[in-house]
Parts: sequence; structure tokens; C-alpha cells
Amino acid sequence: MPHRSREPASIRIGRYVIHPPIARGGMATVHPAHLVAEGGFTRLVAAKRLHPALAADPDVVSMFHDEARIASQIHHPGVVPVLDVVADGEEVVLVQEYVHGVPLGILLRRAVTQGEPIDIDLCIAAVAGLLTALHATHEARDEHGEPLNVIHRDVSAQNVMITVDGAVRLLDFGIAKARSSNHRTRVGVFKGKLVYMAPEHLRSEKVTRRADLYAVGVILWQLLVNRRFYSRPDEYAFVRAISYAPPPSMREALREARVPDARRIQIARLEPIVNRALASDPARRYATGAEMLEALLAVCRPAPAAKVAEWVKTAGAEHLASRRAALAASEEAARSHSRIIAARALDPSEAETLVVARPPAEGRLLTPPPVAASIAPPAPPTPSDASDEPISFRPTLLERLMPIVPWVGIAMSLLFIGILAGISAESSAPPPPAAAAAPPPAPVPPPPPASSPAPSESAAPAAPTPVEHPMPRPSAPRRR
Repeated sequence: MPHRSREPASIRIGRYVIHPPIARGGMATVHPAHLVAEGGFTRLVAAKRLHPALAADPDVVSMFHDEARIASQIHHPGVVPVLDVVADGEEVVLVQEYVHGVPLGILLRRAVTQGEPIDIDLCIAAVAGLLTALHATHEARDEHGEPLNVIHRDVSAQNVMITVDGAVRLLDFGIAKARSSNHRTRVGVFKGKLVYMAPEHLRSEKVTRRADLYAVGVILWQLLVNRRFYSRPDEYAFVRAISYAPPPSMREALREARVPDARRIQIARLEPIVNRALASDPARRYATGAEMLEALLAVCRPAPAAKVAEWVKTAGAEHLASRRAALAASEEAARSHSRIIAARALDPSEAETLVVARPPAEGRLLTPPPVAASIAPPAPPTPSDASDEPISFRPTLLERLMPIVPWVGIAMSLLFIGILAGISAESSAPPPPAAAAAPPPAPVPPPPPASSPAPSESAAPAAPTPVEHPMPRPSAPRRR
């Protein structure tokens, strides 16, 4: 049986556990990821990981930082926010909110492949949600109230996500331009998807927000006609047609198609709006997304969110199933990493060899290895070990007390040393001075001996020796 290559296992970058990719692009791959913190806390996010070969390119890294800076300043429920940027060695990762849904491009591809056009009200609901998010992007301001002048430049069906609850989200600001952008596109370099590029973009002229509205017109054209807008034999012919010729007619595209009369009538009413959005001259297009949205809603009402959600779950069932399987594997890996962190907090010396889960059985999704490279991989199961449930790590009371034994010993040693130091200091201290209230009496010099010579002039005079004089006795009275 030939060896089948498998996706790389989960790795840890900064605070995040990055799981195998679910989407690939020219500059980066998109991964489900988990923020793993102390106490078993985890949060599911989406990680946009720059290709390692591009991580050393300062222009590409600058674009990554611009994307994070721009998307983080747009506060609207229709725009997927950027939560964090991680630079760890050669890795550059942009962390975003994880959106559970199906890209509009996948839903459109399924409709074209199966020949089942999407209902008109569903088309209007998708485009209306996109216009709302796009208008919020164009009108975004910084913290000082100054306009950011954001131009997405990559509006496409692939970058519009329809969630399982019927919401429309705009994502991927990878080549967006704003007043604060540090990266500058070189002359002659085109960024974006060719089929959604406005004519002025292809002519290397100044690009404004009306170029984004042109891309919305392309999306609406494809949803209504149920085929790709790109039908030229080669890219050069397509560029010439888009740059200098009028947009393709929807009526011509639907002339030989089997379309119900009711749908054909609705498309005829919407065609003037599409043609204005696809005008070759930017001045003839809608000035804002809000203006185009108002024109759409005046012609057709969008489907409610409940119908949009049902459409996504039905038409995108296969895509959602693959995402659920990937998320199940990533959740299991995140729990493994969380248990490793908990084990390290309990006893860092034992966490290096802790086995947190048995490897899955053949045919199941792989459980990624532990976070650090020094952690031993799970041992292969024994023949009697039929279960693939994670091993329960339950330390005994003695094992719980073992980590604190060294600290207790250190504390006792410090206490004993402190007592010895106190005794030594007390024994070597000088006696305390006498009280100031009772000064010592002055010494009385002894009397000089009789044979001592007379003191010199410089010596202090000796104290006089007291002489005892006998008391006179009273005499008896004289008789006469």
C-alpha cells in the first residue's frame, strides 16, 4: 500500500497552538488555532501563517502588519477583526476571529457546477451584507476621527464568508490600502484577483473605493447569471476587453440559458444596477456602498437570515463537515496542550515526559504531538489497550505534596541560619553603657607620702591633709 503523506502536526507559536491548514494562498496558509492559557483556558481562533519562504521578505512582512493595523481599526459586525500578530523567530502569524461558515465562492462554484442557480433573494442578501461591511470599511476613522481611506482591493467571492447563522462577513485585508499603510506597491505590480480588478486598476491609474464597488458588481453578475464572469480565451484578451470595452451583457449571457420567466424578469430589473457598478469610467459608478445598497433594496428584498442559514447548511454541507472534522481534531490537540501546561504547573520536572493521550486508531484524524520539542511523543498502544480515550492524570496525595517538600526544607534551613546568626550577634555585642542619671564618682587621689619631694611648678597642688585639733576641755571655776 503506497505511503500517504499527512499534514504536519500541531505546533506552538507564542501563546497559540497552530493546527494543520484548512486553506492555502499565495502568501499564507490559514489554520484553526487555539489560544492556550493557564487553568485549562482555550479559545478557538483562525491563524493566517505567512509562508516561511516569505517571512524574510520585509515587504511581505510589512503588508502583514498593515493588514493587522487596518482590520483592527474597522469596528463592524460584518468585518472579521484581527486579534493579534505573533512574530516568533522565522514565524509570522496573524490571528483573527474564527468564522464558522462557507465562503461565497464555494457556494457559487457548486451552483455553477450543478446548474442550479441561487435564488434571487439569496443573491441580494449576500451582496447587501457585503455592501454594508464594505461601506463601514470605506468610512472607517482612526482614534482621532480622521478618515483612514481604506480600499480593500481584494473584494471577491472567496473573501466573503456566509456564516451558519445567516450573517455575511468580509475578510482578508492582505492587500488593502489605507492612509496609514507603510507598504507601497511598486509600479507595474498588480495585486488582487484578475477577474475582480477594476479597469482603472488594470490601466495602472489611481484606485479609489469605486474599484471595490466594481468587484461587488462582478460578484452580483456571477450570482445572477450563474456562470463565471471570466470567459475570454486568455488573460491578455480579458484585460483588453475589461479595460476598454463595455461590460458583458447579462441578457446576452442568458439568451440561450433555460431560465424561468419570473427569474428573467427580476434579472432584467437588476441589470441597470449591475451595469452601473461595472462601468468602465469610475465616475459613472456608485459613489458609495450605501448608495448601491439603496438601489438594490428598491428593486428586490433580500432573503431573511433564517433562509440564508438554511441555504448555507444545505449547499455547503460537505464543506462544513470537513471543517467540523478538522475542528474536532484541533480541539483534542488543544486539550492535550492544556493538560501539559497544567502538568508543568504541578511539577515541571515530570511534565517533560507526561503522556497525555494515546495515538488515534487507523483512519482517524491524527492527534497533534505535545507543544514543546522536548516532550516525548505518545507511546504506541499495547495489544490489550483497545481504547483510544485520553489517559486520566490523577496524582495521589503524596504526589501532590512532593513538589512542596524542597520548599519546606529550604524554609527550615533559612530559619535555622537566622537563629544562629541572631545568637552569634548577641554574644559578640559590647556591654551596654551605664545610665546617664548616675555618672561614676570622680576618683580621690591618695595622700602623698612624707618623704616625697616638693611638687614642681607645673604639677597640680595636692589637696591639704586634714589636721585633727583636740577640743579644749572646760576648766573648773576658780575659788576665791
